[in-house]
Parts: sequence; C-alpha cells; structure tokens
Amino acid sequence: MKKSHDSKTVLEQFEPKCPAGGENAVVVYTTTLRGIRKTFEECNTVRSIIESYHIQMSERDISMDSGFKEELRKLTGTKEVKVPLVFVKGRLVGGVEEIVKLEEEGKLEILLEGIPVAVPGCKGCGGVRFVMCKQCNGSCKVLDKEQKKIRKLSISSKEVAGIHSSGTTELEKQVLNSICYCERSSSSGGLRSMSPAEEKMNEREDKLYIIDMWKAWMRSTKENATNLDRAIRDGVIQNPKAEHVDTHFPAYNIKFIAKLYGKDGRSMVDRLRDDPRAFLPILIKRLDMMELKPFHIGL
Repeated sequence: MKKSHDSKTVLEQFEPKCPAGGENAVVVYTTTLRGIRKTFEECNTVRSIIESYHIQMSERDISMDSGFKEELRKLTGTKEVKVPLVFVKGRLVGGVEEIVKLEEEGKLEILLEGIPVAVPGCKGCGGVRFVMCKQCNGSCKVLDKEQKKIRKLSISSKEVAGIHSSGTTELEKQVLNSICYCERSSSSGGLRSMSPAEEKMNEREDKLYIIDMWKAWMRSTKENATNLDRAIRDGVIQNPKAEHVDTHFPAYNIKFIAKLYGKDGRSMVDRLRDDPRAFLPILIKRLDMMELKPFHIGL
C-alpha cells in the first residue's frame, strides 16, 4: 500500500499528458535512425534502462511511422519533435536526462510500480512491432498483372485492421503498427529470399546497434565509477560500503560490469560491493583500456 502511495506521489510531480493507450502504461517515443548519433544513443540509453525493469513498454519509433511524430507534436504542443520522450501512466516524465536522474535517485522503480510485467516476444512480429507485407516490400508499389508496369499499392483500412489483429494476444494487437515490411516479389510473382548483399547489410546494422549500446553503457559506467572513486579519495565518503555502490550505479551499470567480466562477472560485482575503495581503480582502468581499444565488427 505504501509503495502504491509513493508511486502516486512521484507521479503527481509530472505534467498530465496521456498518449493513446497510455493510461496505465509506459510509452516511449524513439528513433532508430543513426543520422544524429547523440539522439540515437540517448534513445538506446532510455530503452535499456526501462527494459532492465522487465515491464511492458510501448515503443513508438517516429522514424518508422510519421503518425507517431504527429502524435507527439499534438502531445507536446510544438512543431519541433525531440526524442527520446517517456510517458508513464498518462504523465510526461521527460527525456534521457530525467530518466537517468530518476534511475540514479531510485525513483524510477517507484514510478513504474503497477505496470504489467513484460511478456515473451510477440509471435506476430517477432518483437519488432511491424509485420511483413508480402506484396510490396513496404514501397506500396507492385508490378501489374502483366508485370510490365509498376503501379501504386493502396492499403485499405480493412487490410490494416487485419495487420493489427494478427497478434495472438491483446498485447500483441496493441504493439503492432499499420506500417508494413515485406519480402520482395520476384518477376514470376513468387517470393524470394534476401540477396547476400541485403543479408550482409542487415548483419552490419545489428552489429552497429550492439556496439552503440555497449559504448553508451561503458561511458555511463565509467562516469559513475569515476565520481564514486573521487568522492572516496576526497574524503566525502569516509567508509565506502555496498549502499554507496547502489547509490552511484543504476541497475544497468551493474549489469554492464557483470557482462564486462564474462563468467567472473558476478564475483566482480561482489568485489565492488565488498570493497569499493580497492576495486574502483581496477574497474576504471579496465574501462579506460576499453575506450582505447577499437571495436572490430568483422565487416
């Protein structure tokens, strides 16, 4: 009961603005375009923080659906659209700075109290929130019956409704959008698999995404480790304990440290908690070495 009361208290600090379907949900507006790296990395940071709580999150990618961009304009009342932007239970919480601050202060967990637990990936879309159009590959253009001329393909509201209802649960129906991706049609009208060049491009994009996430986590972990180490050396923290580690490192930093040391990750996290004064310089040195080391993605 107290947690519920605390959640309501924290929630009331934020402006009431509710996107469609966001009354008791987390709605995050993002972009997956890499044009502006800072924005792309901030979206990754917000996504990873919220996903670490294993709750249901409705991510709305404005680079994939212009309707989401217009929806965001109406919500914020401005022509300029900035992402990431997070809405929780019908309230505008803010962007990356606000989410990171709430996480570091331990308030984000309170704010997310009562949000349904995440479920396994959608069987309809594989977790990407889009389904495949088997006619046009998303271009809305197909060859006519004689396959001599290209004609524009229009998607009727009935077909769109069919796309939305392709999920097997109510949640799946909510996360699917009316934007289609599809396999390309061959000249004979059948479906063909991706070419080697297309497959290589997809693999490259996946690797770049993983590297961007890794770098964002690494920078955040190093910054927080440096701040805690400085506080200890300057005498601000006289007797560092596990509680100081928990205060300075949000959950996704701890997960990153565990991943950083592989099979020894869990024991390294324990060492950090048991003796922050001794372990922090070792951790910072390891992170410095990682920054100097180039990332090879095998392309």
